[in-house]
Amino acid sequence: MSSQLTLTFGETLVYSSESFIAHGGVREIAETVVTLAAEDRFALVYIHGMSQVGKTHLAVYCAGLLRSLGKPVEVLSGARAAEWCVANAAQGEAQAGSSLFVDDAESWIEDPTAEGNFTAVADRILHAHGLLVLLSATPVTQLSTAQQIRSRLVAGMQFQVGLAEEEHLDAILKAMTKQRGLKLSAAKRRFVIERVARTVPAVAAYVARLDTTGRKAVASTSLEVLTAALHGGPGK
Repeated sequence: MSSQLTLTFGETLVYSSESFIAHGGVREIAETVVTLAAEDRFALVYIHGMSQVGKTHLAVYCAGLLRSLGKPVEVLSGARAAEWCVANAAQGEAQAGSSLFVDDAESWIEDPTAEGNFTAVADRILHAHGLLVLLSATPVTQLSTAQQIRSRLVAGMQFQVGLAEEEHLDAILKAMTKQRGLKLSAAKRRFVIERVARTVPAVAAYVARLDTTGRKAVASTSLEVLTAALHGGPGK
């Protein structure tokens, strides 16, 4: 008999290094970041990936790996980067090995006023032999940035987040639902994976719909909620 228990919802968890699934589409990126940091080499690393591919969690994961090496690390959103740069400009030289990860970086570096603080923070991290890691949904070739920023990006290292292997999708779905405070059994995860596209963005989009659908239909059964989320929610 199939389970008719209502889905369990809990508190949403923050991203953590421990919950990240280092699948084949990101493994080389993480390994390169760690290698550069361990060698005390400055690098500007630009990571491009489509929406919902896991860039934010990747930044948190890589930052955690660098902290395990004893490196000082900051992780910011692009919306906060300009403010952070101004606040840190008066602090003199950065601590040795300091690295900065900027998620949604296009919202920072495409701003017409970004050139000065971008150059200042890049030079500061260069002298500290740290890493400046930018994560964005926009490829370098499509950015609208000042020429000095573009030239630095082109001269740096560029990566694109790749596809996850199918055997990792169950673990990724489990991690995504846990992050939102949802609990799905292995059988229910199989039900979902058999019915969604085999990509991380598709799984992420499904989990977002499941979260919304389940919380609005708390009296529905598990199967009803899981199925409704496949089609965008009740009545879709």
